This record gives sequence, structure tokens and C-alpha cells, in this order.
Amino acid sequence: KIFALSCALLCNVIQNRPACTKTLHANGVTKVFLQTLHPGMFQTEGVIKTVPETIRSLCFSSDALKTLMMGPRPLEYLFNLVSSHRSHHLDILTIPALHFLAKSLEELIKHFPAFVTPAMNCCKKMLMDLAENYGCDSNVPMENYRRCIVNVAFFLTGNDGRLAQVLGKKVVMGVLPDVVQALYEKEAAKSSMKDICFKLCEPMVRITNQEPTKMAGYLLERCIKRLDAVMQSDSYKTQKFLTW
Repeated sequence: KIFALSCALLCNVIQNRPACTKTLHANGVTKVFLQTLHPGMFQTEGVIKTVPETIRSLCFSSDALKTLMMGPRPLEYLFNLVSSHRSHHLDILTIPALHFLAKSLEELIKHFPAFVTPAMNCCKKMLMDLAENYGCDSNVPMENYRRCIVNVAFFLTGNDGRLAQVLGKKVVMGVLPDVVQALYEKEAAKSSMKDICFKLCEPMVRITNQEPTKMAGYLLERCIKRLDAVMQSDSYKTQKFLTW
């Protein structure tokens, strides 16, 4: 709480007197901010909201911007937070909090293009890690992993998908099909087809809607192949189905 309040005060000072940013940086404020910030700090919604705003405020100083680019990766922390499967993170990442975070990052990237490439790399890593680690920890409830997908979908596609647009649709959409396929296959191995439809449908539709023609065609092709394989399996042939 003290960290969030300190960041909010710093942002207020800079917004009222932008010229003081250079002096604040010269006196070590940027360095202290980066040294204090670590993944364990993201325990409240207040911290989640103030971190991107503090980064954006400090960037009014070109020297502070260079330090932010060279030091610990605050953007990495934020993207990792969005895809976290920890119950506490899932509880504090409400839909309004996700939309606020996405909007803050969108504005940061638009005003300071130096963050475009790091943000794109963080986004790609977040998606690939989500697919690779999905369901791997037996101590984590599967529902937590599914909630992660919903969070990532809202994060990228909320606010009319503007964050996905500034990150570069080609980059994001180039990764998504493989992520969707990996998630689908892992769910198929762990759950029933009914679970897959109900748990993965909403976030995947939201993601696909960002590039409907390209994504729908790609995913349909993958799904057709997947269904063919399922229908040829022994487990499918031995099932009994109800008919209308």
C-alpha cells in the first residue's frame, strides 16, 4: 500500500510539474523505483494500476526513459502478472483492472515508441509460456489455468483491442493460432469435450474476433483435423451418444 501511495504521489507531482522529472531522475528516483519493484509487489489492485502510470510519468525525462529500458523489466512483470495462475492474482485481476492495465500500457506504448519492441516480445513470451505451462503443475487447479486464458483474452481484446493493435496485429496473431492449438490439445487430454467447449469458447472467440477471416480459417482447418483424429480414435468409437 505504501508503495502504491508513493507512486501515486510521484505521478501527481510530475503531472503538475513535468519539468521536475529531470531533477527527480538525477536524484535517483528512477533507480529507486526499479530497485523497489519486483514480482512480489503486485499484491493489490493499487500497485497494478500505479506501476504503468509511474513508468509513463518518469519517461518525461529522456535519461529516465533510458534507465527504464536498461534496468529490470517492469513490462515483463506486468505481462507475467496477467498470465499468472496464482489464486491471489486471479482474484485481484478483475475485468476493470485488466482493462485499466491494458489502456495504461497502450498509452505508454503510443507516447513512447521505444517500448514497442519490448512490449511485443513480452506479449509473445506471455502467450507461448501460457501454452507451454498450461496444466503442468498438478498442485494448481485446472480452473485457475482456464481463468488465466480469460484474463489474457480480456487484456488483449478489451477496449476494442487497441492494445493488440499497438503491439502489432501481425505479431500477436502470428503467435495466437499455435497457442490456441496447444491449449486445445492439453484440454482435450485432461477434460471432456463438453468442458473444452464451455471453458475455452468465450476467450477464444474474443481473440479470434480481432482478425476473424484469417483466424477463423486457420482455426477451422486445425479443428477439422483434430476432430477427424478424435473420430478415428477407439475411445470415440466406444462412446454412446444421445440423439434427439
